[in-house]
Amino acid sequence: MRLGLVGAGWWAREVHAPAFQGASVRIQGVYAAGSPRARALAEAYGARVYEDYLDLLEDVDAVAIATPDAVHVPLALEAVRRGRHIFLEKPVGVSLEEALTLLRAVEERDVVAMTALTARADWAAETAVRYREALGEVLTFRGAFLADYLADPQAPVPWRARVLGVRHIVGEEGTQEGE
Repeated sequence: MRLGLVGAGWWAREVHAPAFQGASVRIQGVYAAGSPRARALAEAYGARVYEDYLDLLEDVDAVAIATPDAVHVPLALEAVRRGRHIFLEKPVGVSLEEALTLLRAVEERDVVAMTALTARADWAAETAVRYREALGEVLTFRGAFLADYLADPQAPVPWRARVLGVRHIVGEEGTQEGE
């Protein structure tokens, strides 16, 4: 399968590229809307840098999208319209309506679509599911995610922090950690 990486940030470089590169997948190209990191990522995998997303879609069977949340659905919809399979980081979209639009397009085109839920095998989540019946209806919960990788004021500032002015964010669905 010929795969296009969409995005060239840390997640694309450290998670997507190494995970997908293998016997049945060839990283064909990288598209990252003017990012200087795209070239280094493409060179590391013997891939091509694409300046135009539509050109990338012409040369691949599937795309792995690791971009800011607001452009997940527009990029995925374009890929689906062209019959490309999609691997999409969470959250799928910025609204339920947007996610449902993508779902309908995927069903109409009969392509494979997968959303990355990196904490699906989380021990705490699995335990909660196992005890769901015994617990009954959960009305509230309290949780904590402890990490210090954004605590250093000298650390590189992730895109969310630059855009939103914060160093940690939890989305509506409680699944988004700071980068």
